[in-house]
Amino acid sequence: MTDKKTRLYLDVDGVINYFGGRMNYDKDDFENPWPTRAEAEVRRFRVVWAPEMLAALDALDLDIVWLTTWRNSAVNDLAPALGGWGANFRVMHPLEEDEWMFQRVASIEWKLPALLADQKADPSPFIWLDDEIGMKEAVEARQVGGLAMPPNPDVGITSKEIAAMVDYIASKTT
Repeated sequence: MTDKKTRLYLDVDGVINYFGGRMNYDKDDFENPWPTRAEAEVRRFRVVWAPEMLAALDALDLDIVWLTTWRNSAVNDLAPALGGWGANFRVMHPLEEDEWMFQRVASIEWKLPALLADQKADPSPFIWLDDEIGMKEAVEARQVGGLAMPPNPDVGITSKEIAAMVDYIASKTT
């Protein structure tokens, strides 16, 4: 048990920015797990999210860290489109030796080493949300006490992930 705030390592695409909202542009045709959706063009990329999902994350009082290929653009470009949400979050970058991975594959490959190094430097209960998380990443996160979940990229974070996060946080603070 700890009194330290739970850290959330957060990806953007397929997690905050859900892909299903782009596949069906007619809002009446898309089954959104949240009551509303918002969208904006960010760096010539259509971003679709649920404001209620951002509010649900805010209600959890997490230490949120961007762990995304958006890197500094999550703060500089995405956050303004999200109404300022995420503007003060710390941004993770590949470890220096993994920078080549970011430049070539720009995926989960650099994120796990960066997350593990961050946890080694400043341990905290943590949750990791990324649509690319596989068994390897989930097992390694669990081995160091974390929870790793891959949301369905068509819908992003749902109430199911929020409920699992609530349970995890409760298990670390009681």
